Amino acid sequence: MSIQTKLTEDPNLPALTRALNPVLIGPLLSRVQHNRPQEAPSVAWSTEVLNHKLGRRCTIRYSPLGRDYAEPPMRTVVGKLYSDKVKAQQVYDWTSTLRMSSVEWVGGRIPTPVALLPELGMVIQEYIDGVDLRQLFHTKDWGLPLSQAAQWLALMHTMPIIGGLKTKSVEHDLGRAEGWCGEIRPYIPATTQERLIRTVELLHQIARRMGGYTETMIHRDFYDAQIMWDGRRVWILDFDQLCVGDPALDVGHCVAHLASLAYRVTGRPDSLAEAARILLETYLKSNPISIESRLPFYKACTFIKLAAKEARRKREHWQRDVSVLTDLACDELERAV
Repeated sequence: MSIQTKLTEDPNLPALTRALNPVLIGPLLSRVQHNRPQEAPSVAWSTEVLNHKLGRRCTIRYSPLGRDYAEPPMRTVVGKLYSDKVKAQQVYDWTSTLRMSSVEWVGGRIPTPVALLPELGMVIQEYIDGVDLRQLFHTKDWGLPLSQAAQWLALMHTMPIIGGLKTKSVEHDLGRAEGWCGEIRPYIPATTQERLIRTVELLHQIARRMGGYTETMIHRDFYDAQIMWDGRRVWILDFDQLCVGDPALDVGHCVAHLASLAYRVTGRPDSLAEAARILLETYLKSNPISIESRLPFYKACTFIKLAAKEARRKREHWQRDVSVLTDLACDELERAV
């Protein structure tokens, strides 16, 4: 027996049809879980798409169905299918190295990479049964999860850098921010356009005066949706953008996302200011380095990135959201000068 989700078309992910077909993918899942090259227990699987970035990757949850007589029993796992098979290999290697280095870390954990299916360009990893931090907004119980996440991030920033990672400089982020400004300019009011021009100037001004920093390994996409809470500890997800750079980027990126989440839920970007304070203070207790002067730059870049995403998606109230996020970027930089 098998249950199959409706196939999703994606010409740049030709392996997606196979990955979503339980009859075809099932034997591979059974083999990798039991580490057997040929024979494996016959198990029925269900498939569920968790996230699909068209043309780039698809994240799929695989769950065993019915009674499982395999020894040990089959587990629910997550498969991340990449259009770039080299990327799949890199992510598998990176997470394997991080996992071996972080088993006893205080704070968070990384889902175990179970296997690499190179013929598909898919990484199979442990499934974490929990909720991401966005789901904790109404519980007002952010303290422990945020503290653990901040400790985890601080410790990752002190780890030896994995070989082969690319370095992303301030100039790289400045160039990307300028590109995003170009995307959002046509969609904002004239008065905001004038502020945006000034914002680009301020980004350059602040970038010039930020000074040096010690490069570390950075997550580069660290924010509330990438942090899972299982009721006892946090789990950090998605290492596709792992690289070498400024540790202040990870902190500023997460704080900006908290403000964006607060605005979407309450209409007030400052309504999660206490959560941001917990994150920053816990981080600095675990890794007392100088990042505060560089945070406005990265927070502003993140707000601009989020505004550009809203302009591309054009969801309900998107023009209002683009303007609000642009104003948040402008406010951040104007306070910094």
